[in-house]
Amino acid sequence: MALTVTLEFSEDELDYFRSLMERVRNRNRQRPPHEIAAAAVAEVERLRSTARSPFIRRRINRVASLAAMLEDNEWQLPELERGRVLDGLAYVADAEDLVPDNVPVLGLVD
Repeated sequence: MALTVTLEFSEDELDYFRSLMERVRNRNRQRPPHEIAAAAVAEVERLRSTARSPFIRRRINRVASLAAMLEDNEWQLPELERGRVLDGLAYVADAEDLVPDNVPVLGLVD
């Protein structure tokens, strides 16, 4: 039996998330892109060993694909999109994300 969960965030909650993303962005501003991607890939490998949910595993695999996309010259991502991918990878690799990974069920959703 499948379960559908809908989340609704208030503007204050979204502002909090935006502030987290800004902190991640600032902490990683001087890091080379390949270091950010490598940190995200390391986190993906760690998460693959612990994730039991097929939903979470699919998302983890998508993160790995984003990291590979940065290294693939065929993609030639425009700078804006490349920055967004790097921000997302930095968030995945960051220990201080919105929901700590060790929170059962929800920890890996964010």
